[in-house]
Amino acid sequence: MNWPRVKTILIFLFLAVDLILLATIIVPSIGIGYIPQETITTTANLLSENGIEISSEIIPAKREQLGVVELYNLWPTRPALAEKIIGKCSVSGNIYKNGSKTLVLNNSDFNYNNDNSEKTLAHELIDIGIDLRENLYEEGNSSVRAWQTVENKKIFESEVYATISDETVTVAGFWIFSDREKGVIINTPDTLVDVTGVLIDFINNPIRDTSTKITSVELGYSAGNGYRDTSHKLVSVSPAYKISCDTGAYFIYDALSGEFIYAYKNGELIY
Repeated sequence: MNWPRVKTILIFLFLAVDLILLATIIVPSIGIGYIPQETITTTANLLSENGIEISSEIIPAKREQLGVVELYNLWPTRPALAEKIIGKCSVSGNIYKNGSKTLVLNNSDFNYNNDNSEKTLAHELIDIGIDLRENLYEEGNSSVRAWQTVENKKIFESEVYATISDETVTVAGFWIFSDREKGVIINTPDTLVDVTGVLIDFINNPIRDTSTKITSVELGYSAGNGYRDTSHKLVSVSPAYKISCDTGAYFIYDALSGEFIYAYKNGELIY
């Protein structure tokens, strides 16, 4: 018997078996991180059958793990927030003034105006505590829309719109002023419910329009429908899905439980 040849054949056989075993381990694990395309297509078809138009291409396929994030609110009182944004100021009701700068605080929303600014819009935002380099934003010719982020994902409620005209800068919206290095606690990531399950649940949402088109489906964070109460030093934001429609409405769902949280339409809370 030619033993050298037999040994060579056996080595190749063992190698082939090892490769097969490796494939059985790796291939299934690759599929775990993504929702099957068949499921996405079926979901889009089911929505269509119920009067909801959606392109399967906007349904996020990647499965992610996220945890609840706690932000330390650096200025939980109105006077502290006002002083942070415009410095030492006079106050009349909910209106704070310091020279050319005016700040109006409505609940936790704010409206800032500087009618004698000598800075760029980006630098004006940095002065009031919003650094575009650390957050997501879209720029226009003389405007900026910015979203506060955690781990590169939007906090859906935390958004400002800023404009500049001549020397007048206006900034309006809501923001959780938190120190990124010292004021963020990210809890242990957990498995999220599949967005396809949330979309199917959306079919039975009692306040959605009978016929509508979903324009975007996003994964981010939400402070919940009580987010306007920022009198607490600790503000928790949880993983959430945002379903936006062409009617001007958007719906926020808890991405950990799949539960519907709240909805807005054309700037007004409708649930």
